Amino acid sequence: MRPDVQRAIHARPTQWAPCTNNINYTISGASMVPYYTQFFAAKLSVLVYAGDVDIATVPFAQNQACLAELNRKNMQPWAPWFVNGATAGYVEYFDSYTFATVKGAGHEAPLYQPLSSFNLFSRFLTKGNLNDPNPAPTQGTARLAVPKQGHVLRANGIH
Repeated sequence: MRPDVQRAIHARPTQWAPCTNNINYTISGASMVPYYTQFFAAKLSVLVYAGDVDIATVPFAQNQACLAELNRKNMQPWAPWFVNGATAGYVEYFDSYTFATVKGAGHEAPLYQPLSSFNLFSRFLTKGNLNDPNPAPTQGTARLAVPKQGHVLRANGIH
């Protein structure tokens, strides 16, 4: 993680490398269901997300199966969410959590898809949903060119 990001989130300065073998981690296979139940009891807004190309480490289909055990009321069915008019993933809203995927991302979604991940987090934190604040033009109008993710990030000083 970049030093400026570590300072911004008040993290202890740490040298970070993605997918390192230097983390003492043991796979337990334990269910997340009891933890989710605690979050719901605390009335927290919960976003569960996964990259859609990670089929080995944190597969989104397995997340969905785990979340289905919660038997929560579906408020809005599975549908795409968008960034700059392009599909950024899919989202489903329940009465106590939101589940989303990030298109083209692995289990480190911000590393693979920084612009989509930024929109995922910022929209959820500010609005509680992933609705696009600047939706694409409606049918019958000319479709605008969709900017490339790298160009948008560089234009906003995000590297």
